[in-house]
Amino acid sequence: MSRDLVNLASGGKARYEIPTGRFDGRESLASSVDLPGPQMSVADTFEMFEKRNLDLTDMVLLLGGHTIGVTHCSFIKDRLHNTQEPDPAMDPKLVKELRRQCPENSKQNNAINLDQNVSSSNIVDASFYKQIKSGRGILQIDAQLATDEMTEQIVTDLAEGDDFLARFGQAMVKLGLFGVKNKDTGEIRKSCRSCKNRFCTA
Repeated sequence: MSRDLVNLASGGKARYEIPTGRFDGRESLASSVDLPGPQMSVADTFEMFEKRNLDLTDMVLLLGGHTIGVTHCSFIKDRLHNTQEPDPAMDPKLVKELRRQCPENSKQNNAINLDQNVSSSNIVDASFYKQIKSGRGILQIDAQLATDEMTEQIVTDLAEGDDFLARFGQAMVKLGLFGVKNKDTGEIRKSCRSCKNRFCTA
């Protein structure tokens, strides 16, 4: 599913092959999802990726998935209104735009594009890296990727290079190799949407 969506959003340029013949899990719970938080540091985020056998470059590539998609005002209000002052790392023009979309005392939780290039916010490409290098990262972790000494050069290489799509696919395949189920821990479903075992939780 993810592969096909990425390929579609890249205009057919990001197709990559993934291993087949895998077992499906026996449970799928939202409470079991273990993703890095938007305000985590680069070091803490990398610690999560490293536990999944992913290196620093893999992490930066996979966070490049933010080239499409949205977040909501509730996740970035601290960057806009913290002690009445915005995050100094954020482009002042972007701060002004976001404060208009995310007023401090508003009850609305508007959606904000993670890639602020309006001509590319629904396209999988390297635009995301160019945006965060320009101080236009929306999430704190995205903004930090462009300035942290651990990841700054990787971001620059991806922003200036032309191989993001191929490398993103490789990182996705590598991510998919972690925690693969076998006959003892998984099952083969006739329908991806429903568990074969009646005790399965979804």
